[in-house]
Amino acid sequence: MKFVSLLALLVVCLGQSVRGDEATLQLARYLPQGYNTISVLRLHQMMSSPKGSREGWSARLEQEMSSGTGDLPPWLDTLVVGSLTHPNVPQEVWAAGVMQRPADVTLESIAARYDARVEILADRPAIQTNRGSYLVDFPDNILGGYRPGQRQLVAQWIRAIASQVESPIAPYLKEALQTPGHLVLSIHTQDMLDPVHVEQRLREDERFRSQTALIERLVPLLSGLRGVTLSATVGERTECEISIDFSSDVGPSSAIVKTLFLAMLEDAGAMIDEFPGTRISTSGQRVRLSCELSDESLRRLVSLVVPPRAPHDYSVEIQQPPASEPVKSEPTPEELAAQQLRANRRYLESANRIVNDLYRASQNATNYSRTITWHETFARKLEALPTASVDPALVDYAHRTAQRFRTLASSLRGQGIRVDTQNQAITREIVEFNPGWVSANYWGGFGYQPSSLRIQSNMQQVREKQAAAVTEGRLERSKIWDQILADQAEAQRLLSPR
Repeated sequence: MKFVSLLALLVVCLGQSVRGDEATLQLARYLPQGYNTISVLRLHQMMSSPKGSREGWSARLEQEMSSGTGDLPPWLDTLVVGSLTHPNVPQEVWAAGVMQRPADVTLESIAARYDARVEILADRPAIQTNRGSYLVDFPDNILGGYRPGQRQLVAQWIRAIASQVESPIAPYLKEALQTPGHLVLSIHTQDMLDPVHVEQRLREDERFRSQTALIERLVPLLSGLRGVTLSATVGERTECEISIDFSSDVGPSSAIVKTLFLAMLEDAGAMIDEFPGTRISTSGQRVRLSCELSDESLRRLVSLVVPPRAPHDYSVEIQQPPASEPVKSEPTPEELAAQQLRANRRYLESANRIVNDLYRASQNATNYSRTITWHETFARKLEALPTASVDPALVDYAHRTAQRFRTLASSLRGQGIRVDTQNQAITREIVEFNPGWVSANYWGGFGYQPSSLRIQSNMQQVREKQAAAVTEGRLERSKIWDQILADQAEAQRLLSPR
């Protein structure tokens, strides 16, 4: 259902109190006008948490970034991302993120690392990344990113900041910005849901079809959804909470809200393993679902909020040699070969880490069907890896794997696929039902595509048909994984000494 699909995008973890300081609000003032989602990642506080300190998270992050396999730079303190999304649009209309950068982290050094070109856009330095987004250097060491990479929209944003046109913040999202937590995700849904459509979808669902009185009670409640705010805090453990806010008292409907929320998470393939066991509580107009998160679940959530990839030690790459030393005009062939070998190793380590994370999920037979969203998220991560000085064969391996991830996601939605093992070919079959889908990626936004089956549809029949197709596709999915792992082994051999 549409309202639940919005809830399904948002997953929260809340535990010990973490101060939501004024700096977060200051960063949010750099966002463009009109966003209806907000996310905050307080990385430094997360790394310094009792669990993070005990397990050496900061050192691990430093190591990953130094080797080129990390997504988040260790110098990142706080990242704030806003996006505009519409329920019927597959992805966000736009998404923008801002963070404070150290003085020695410059746009020029980022461009040099990723073989990009610095341009002047609306009087500010900017680069276009291989993620289809722009990075902009704002005053006061603020680094901003905008997706999609449309020059005119980015220029409008830059000029609005220069003219000191402050972006108004919806009260609900302002409250979310001040919510304690290391990871906070929030969507503002006031006036987003049509009561007629909510009622229609309830009547299509066999669980409610015969319960007229219940539908009449649920329609005004669900169509009055104000928003969902999610926060995660790491203490000695990672405690979780999902806060779902309505415009009227929830009353006895909290258990129904949880049931619908979990059902849509499963349909979306965005399930987190701990969510079915969440504890439920109600306070006036709010439903709270709470649980503990594993480290793997926390990493999945953080993967939705990654900024444009930013290397750790920029200053080393742009240091000039002392005046007393001769400047080399051109690197030697040996130096070029060593540079490419380092780039190849970094790239392959990053790609393999993404592949291995998803492969572990594929081996969990009870949960694999819940991983559609993660297939799509990891496919985007593979395609976004920096490719400067990387062997084209390795880039081809990663991009081919990304396409296979998307094919696996289609199969998990019930779309038929055929795998020709001999010719390494995969064919997607056209099916006659579309139960709808949700994609989630907070840097890249999220979206919802409604079902193409409306009032005349038999929801249960569709679900059964989809489930049967998913079961029938198990062997073909196994063949795709065989291809992925074979390609992975071949890519590894490219780096082996000859």
